[in-house]
This record gives sequence, structure tokens and C-alpha cells, in this order.
Amino acid sequence: MMNRQHLTYFFSVADHNSITDAARDLFISPQALVKQINQLEKETNIKLFDRTNRGVQLTEAGKMFYHEGKRLLNEWDKVLIKARDISSGKKDTITYATFGGGFMNLLKPILPVFSQRYPQVKQTGILVSSEQWLTKLQDVKEGRIDVLEHADVPMIHTMGLGTTLIKKADCVCITAPNHPFAGRKSIKLSDLKGQQIRIHGYDCVPHIAEDMSAEAPGADFREDVRGLMAAIDICAKGGIYLTSAAHYSIFEPLLTIPLEGAAQWTYVLVHQKEPSEATMNLLKIAKKYYSDASADH
Repeated sequence: MMNRQHLTYFFSVADHNSITDAARDLFISPQALVKQINQLEKETNIKLFDRTNRGVQLTEAGKMFYHEGKRLLNEWDKVLIKARDISSGKKDTITYATFGGGFMNLLKPILPVFSQRYPQVKQTGILVSSEQWLTKLQDVKEGRIDVLEHADVPMIHTMGLGTTLIKKADCVCITAPNHPFAGRKSIKLSDLKGQQIRIHGYDCVPHIAEDMSAEAPGADFREDVRGLMAAIDICAKGGIYLTSAAHYSIFEPLLTIPLEGAAQWTYVLVHQKEPSEATMNLLKIAKKYYSDASADH
């Protein structure tokens, strides 16, 4: 039976025009994604995609299914959220999700200000691991979480969620103290030729895969979402881990060296397109806080 997961997979493939790229975003194998799309086409009795050597393209029926499906799904989500709010008396509550391990801490300086200004709003916090990010995005979509801190990635927008820009951070290289680059003040993309490179998420840094291929041919460049453990593993093998400057403190005593020429990481608060009043108030405080912090620098 067709379910929300089928539609999430369908929307991702349509947005990417590629099974491989969509599968990477969804953290499943291309084979598993093809199976899900084939099942959706069989159950709806609609050919949604034309398969070509250049990827996949929506058929005319697929285009209609995409646009109307997104509209109806968003409307259904709004109905569910409003009904749950009425049922649970959620008017003066807010549920937020933060990542453990010191990865972002976007909400940490905001919550005390929010508590002081809106003491009547009951807050519930959820600690999230990096492996749970897609599940938690779905929780935001379905109203179980009001605000989630995250790096801005295409999947957020594929799912029709809203975002509030918080800050940007440069890309840095994490290396062992005995690495040949250890004494440098900065590293260029072209310096990474032939190096073993791991990155927490391709989609966190726009065009990083293309830039790496052009500037550092021959680099062993792969994704590894294990965070600190990935950095320890690759640095122990003489390699380099790419991450955000905002995360540097959790990698100590490994060295952090700025990477020149790479796009920045963008951090956002993820929420419903039409957030609750409490969520809107939290977002206003967050925007002002980070705007003031940026101006101070």
C-alpha cells in the first residue's frame, strides 16, 4: 500500500532527476530506492518516470502527480497538526530537537532568553544523533517536533519544510598532529590531490564533490556520517576529515586548519511552513541573537 515514505522517495528522485543522488540523500542503496519507485508505479498504475542514460525525468503524469501530491500532502499535514494541537491543548508548548556531541548548539543560547520572555510556554527538548536526522525531519513535518537545528540540505526543502537561516561557517580540515599539513595556517583544495578525505555530508557543503573532483583529482573523497569516530579513523590513517568550523571543539586534540576555496556550511532552524505562535516567537529571538552576534564580529 502506498504510504508517506513512498512519496518522500518519489519527491527526492524527482527533485534530483537521479536515482543515485536521491539514494545518497536518503541514506539507502540505489537498488532499494528503485524497488520503492517501481512499487509506487505498480500500485498507482502510473508511469511516473522516463528512464534515460542521463538519469530519470518525470512523465507528464508524473509532473501532475508531483505538484498535486505535494500540495495535498502539505494540506493533510496542516489538518493533522491543527487536530493534534486541539486534542493535546498544545497552544503553549514547544518541542525542540538538538544534536548531541556539541555538533551545533544553535538553540543553546536562545532557550534561556525564550524562557525568560515566555515563561508560560512549556518546553520539551529532544537529543538527536546524526543517524536520526531523516526521522526527525519527518517528525517536524508531522508536528511532533516544532524546531530542529540542522545544516541546510536539499532534503529539508524536498519535504516541504520551512527554514530560518541562523549562521554560516567555513569548511575546515581536521588532521592528526603528525600530518604533513599540520604546520600550515590554511589548506587549498588543490593541496588535497591524492589525499584520503572524508566529509560528514556531501550536501552540507554546496558543490563540494564537484569542486574536489576539479581541484584535487585523485583524492580518495568519500562521505562518512559518523562524526568524531570518522575523524579519528581517517586521521589515524594519515587522512583528513572535512567539517564545519562550528564543530572544531569536539575534535580536539586533533588539529583544525581552514580550507580555502570551499563553500560554507549553512545552519538553519527547521520548522513547519506555517509554525505555531510559540515557534514563531522562538525563531524571532534566534534571528535577532545571531544577527547581533554577526554584527559584533
